Amino acid sequence: MMRKVTSFLLLICIMLSLAVTSFAESDPTALKPGDIIALGTYEQDNNAANGPEPIEWQVLDVDGDEAFLVSLHSLDGKKFNETRKVQLSWPESDIRAWLNGDFMGSAFTEDEIAALVTVNTEPDSETKDLVFLLSEEELKQYFPKEEERICEPTEYAYVQQGKRDIMIEFRSSLSLSESAPVIHDFTPADYPKTYFLRTVAPTLQYVYSVTNTGYRNPTERDTELCFVRPAIKISISTWAADSDVNKGLDFTIVYGTKASASGGNKGTDIADDLNPVTESYLVGYWTSKNGMHTFEMKKNGSFVTTVPVVPKCGNTYNMVDGVMYSYYASNPSKKTKNLKFTAISDTEVKVYSYQTKATYTLYKRR
Repeated sequence: MMRKVTSFLLLICIMLSLAVTSFAESDPTALKPGDIIALGTYEQDNNAANGPEPIEWQVLDVDGDEAFLVSLHSLDGKKFNETRKVQLSWPESDIRAWLNGDFMGSAFTEDEIAALVTVNTEPDSETKDLVFLLSEEELKQYFPKEEERICEPTEYAYVQQGKRDIMIEFRSSLSLSESAPVIHDFTPADYPKTYFLRTVAPTLQYVYSVTNTGYRNPTERDTELCFVRPAIKISISTWAADSDVNKGLDFTIVYGTKASASGGNKGTDIADDLNPVTESYLVGYWTSKNGMHTFEMKKNGSFVTTVPVVPKCGNTYNMVDGVMYSYYASNPSKKTKNLKFTAISDTEVKVYSYQTKATYTLYKRR
């Protein structure tokens, strides 16, 4: 009799264990740090005719039902204060008022705002915000390495900051040789990317920002134009429960725990049985659906790309079986893999970045 009871209890435990495992694996709210989700919309490709694009957010932390997010790209160009202030503070800043006013109203619907969590952004005060900037402490905690802090602004953000011409100049700065392989000098640190933090220095005379290289830097003038990289906290259950907000959570995870066709697929290389491409196939201008990720291959063999940005691992490149390699002309035997291209159709290609270990889908526009 005792054996039967023991066996029965063991069976119940196994069934409960399987049920818990099954629930955990199918739980649509199982976000984790590093995931990228889409929430809200904002103009990003500087083409108002096609409407605002979905905002991509990187999950920094998950604490129970709350997820801490920061925008994957800088979304606008703003001043910390419109007029110079001798003593600076986040609570009294114009950028704070804009984030929790015009930006929030433009980026989110009422249902999406209902999923935002109020955050005490100044621990020693009553300052509470739904949308805010990262603090210096949060920057160091979630992005301990400087290269992790670098943030690519959107095309719209460059226009708003008045530096689109500079961006285009640097993105096209290619030094071409008479014959292949192509020599290029492009590096993502060349053009402006500095974005504000909300932390003000103890002297109350300048605010901190993050430079092109990820260095935390004091910005001496609060009226200087810098890029804006918003941060938010959301209630996962509120967000997931409202179908008007997310149309089903599985469809709004861009890449990470669950990958969708709309964005990058973290950690997944392109299958070897698909079609590798040649330079002639790539000639033209390619973009992602939201216009944020671009790759342009020119007839003369030069290329310009915004994402994934080719790391500067040499001054020469060539392509073999769809893989773009870079190397220094002085040492051609030592090559670094940068990008892998796989043809899906005449107008669709997948691009795998060996730097970010993410896969992107691009479509030929011209």
